[in-house]
Amino acid sequence: MDNPKIFEAINKIMIDLEPIAKKRKNEAQNYMFRGVDDVMNALSPLMTKHGVFPSIIDTQDIQSDKIQSQKGNAGYHYVRRYTIRFYATDGSFVDVKSDGEAADYGDK
Repeated sequence: MDNPKIFEAINKIMIDLEPIAKKRKNEAQNYMFRGVDDVMNALSPLMTKHGVFPSIIDTQDIQSDKIQSQKGNAGYHYVRRYTIRFYATDGSFVDVKSDGEAADYGDK
């Protein structure tokens, strides 16, 4: 494609995106952070406005370990790599790799 729309659309999203404040607090380590939900809530309407949608096209398990909490509960620590494809309305796209990390103790 001569002028892929995806790059123009991402630029418009970046122009419209307001800073996302660190409003959440990690009490255990005493620091402020912005969560994934905060980022998605800010980006979702802008992606819709500018005709961009994501789709996960690949996942890779990077790491999986048995872990134990401070209280002695058994759990798992996972790291997974995602390839996310962002599409524009003309079919152009860009792929992005991103790692996700989680711990699960099966207690919820």
